[in-house]
Amino acid sequence: MRKNYLYSFCAIFATVFLLSACGSANSFNSVYATVSECELGSNFDLLKTVSHNEGISKITLSDKGGFDSNKVGTYDVSYSITDIKNKTKEKNFTYTVKDTTPPKLNLTKNEIHAKLGAAFDINDYVKATDNSNQIKIKYDGDVDTNKEGKYKISVYAIDDSNNKSKTQELEVYIDDRNDCIIRNAKFGDSIETVKAWENAKISSVNSNLEDSEIKTLVYDTKLNNVDMFLFYFFQNDKLVKIVYGNSSNYINDDSYVDDFYTIEDALEKKYGEPDSKKYRTDSAAYGLHEGFAISLGYASKYTLWRKDGYIITNDCYGNSDGTVGQSITYESDDFVATEIDNSDI
Repeated sequence: MRKNYLYSFCAIFATVFLLSACGSANSFNSVYATVSECELGSNFDLLKTVSHNEGISKITLSDKGGFDSNKVGTYDVSYSITDIKNKTKEKNFTYTVKDTTPPKLNLTKNEIHAKLGAAFDINDYVKATDNSNQIKIKYDGDVDTNKEGKYKISVYAIDDSNNKSKTQELEVYIDDRNDCIIRNAKFGDSIETVKAWENAKISSVNSNLEDSEIKTLVYDTKLNNVDMFLFYFFQNDKLVKIVYGNSSNYINDDSYVDDFYTIEDALEKKYGEPDSKKYRTDSAAYGLHEGFAISLGYASKYTLWRKDGYIITNDCYGNSDGTVGQSITYESDDFVATEIDNSDI
């Protein structure tokens, strides 16, 4: 009888031991990864991907295996797992970082302008964004920079994982800028052409591109180191007039007169002697400073150069509010006179 008790005791002990060992093993086996893939650039928390059933007290990262959610690839990640009996075991899970997100083109307009004879690189005109930051911008279609004209192309972006953006249509204008009248502008240019080639800052003085007979673009610039507003005037979407208007806001009116002479000298060096020069001084201006006399309307200064197809004028005049104005105008012979008045510039 005593021997039977001993056998029974040993059997029970062995059973408990085996059940305990199996319970611990089953606890470790209950640990699993809920997610094994993530998108490139995502905020991916490795520990939050690991789950378990009862019997586990703690899970920590022991080796990230170089895991980087900003780099496409496959990674083996090791975890240290502790059960409720304080036993620890290592377990590995494999994760894959994929890039399935297509790039996005940043196109705010449907036309671009390139210079005749210059190299054409679409990356100079079109930008794109992507989670990989490894993007190539490509296009289908032909652009001949040695021939002035309009070309239609289809633009798209592609990343290193061969994800492709939506294709967008774009018109490429090859412009001859070799015989511009002033700056990068020629009479007859469209509003978009002038905007494409003008690199001055848009002025706080409002441009007028609404429905009207004359449309206007206004920029802030300098001419011979003098602060100027730069006005482009358009009729039927064709450039017909360019005006520099002195924006210096001098306290001394004579400073405007000084600017007039400085710019007149520069114009004479470029265009030669003017075809017309009118310096008016009324008798009422006697004894007055020249600038003050002009502000009162007692004097004015005006010179004109006539060129093939346009005229150039340099003006210093009194405004209706008693201030002095000074402007330089390039006006096409195609310009149809309206109520535009340089004294309002």
